[in-house]
Amino acid sequence: MATDSYDNKSRDLSTADRTSEYADIGTTGAAVTVVEKSTGIFHVTEITIPSQVILTTTGGENLAAGLLLYTFPAGNINLINAAMHVFLTGTTAHENDTPEVALGTTIASGAQATLGAVAGTAENILGPVVVSGIEDDGTEGALNISGLPGTTANQGAGFFFYNGDTATVHLNIADGWAATAGTVTAAGKVYLTWIAL
Repeated sequence: MATDSYDNKSRDLSTADRTSEYADIGTTGAAVTVVEKSTGIFHVTEITIPSQVILTTTGGENLAAGLLLYTFPAGNINLINAAMHVFLTGTTAHENDTPEVALGTTIASGAQATLGAVAGTAENILGPVVVSGIEDDGTEGALNISGLPGTTANQGAGFFFYNGDTATVHLNIADGWAATAGTVTAAGKVYLTWIAL
């Protein structure tokens, strides 16, 4: 059930009853669900990633890929904290791969082994972090990171989206993948704490 966005309660953005009273909340990526928790201009966005194939390899190639999680509303946005608790699992072909993972404003793609080679904006919100190994049972593919958004250069300042910016958040992954074809699946939670200025 939808609740007023200013009453300290939660609103499930995966429902279809969006109205103008919620004009200061963002939109959800097609593959995820989102619950928005708000008090005035202060927001905590909880993003749930179901078991979602994020990348498919043909074997032995450099490859980057990503998943759209969230688009902030129009206006000036200060993203003050980000955190993710994500599990990566793969087919047996990729259980020993060690990909880079990050949150970025640009979706990763192309024949690149690192997110930095895709673009700085593929890793400019949180990360990148190298996963120690993807297991086919998920026991080693756990990723738990949080912190102030931004690159090392602006760490501690938070991350600002100005009105008119492309204000999107993507879960991105890249590696030089094993020689056998396979898939990598992501599941878990991402939390964004932000202010609509």
